[in-house]
Amino acid sequence: MNRLIARTIGALAVALVIHVEAKDRGRTASADSEMFRAYCASCHGVAGNGDGPVAPALKVPPSDLTTLARRNGGRFPAVRVFRSIEGSAAFPAHGSREMPVWGTVFRQRSGSNEAQVKLRVRNLTNYIEALQVK
Repeated sequence: MNRLIARTIGALAVALVIHVEAKDRGRTASADSEMFRAYCASCHGVAGNGDGPVAPALKVPPSDLTTLARRNGGRFPAVRVFRSIEGSAAFPAHGSREMPVWGTVFRQRSGSNEAQVKLRVRNLTNYIEALQVK
């Protein structure tokens, strides 16, 4: 059952990726928010609190992204977040890596243009940093 839900989420995520990628060409001030909603909100919730609509179906609950800095001694762990989104590092909190590796998706969509991949991951990382509670 969890695999079916995960596959459904994956298919929806790909559809959202295509939508966001099309909008990404004409980037607006709200594009980072749109990217977050497309790639992250189904699990982490629109506000990043870990309460997305898919969260109850996951074995490992999604992190509350708004408290990353607080849980890291007051400093936002930008490199760790970047690497987690991009998929270049595995973290024990993700267990079996249920979180999608967006770097792979971004590479496929951009024709392996590494600069575009890093820009998208950096934009998501910066958006998550902006969500931090004080």
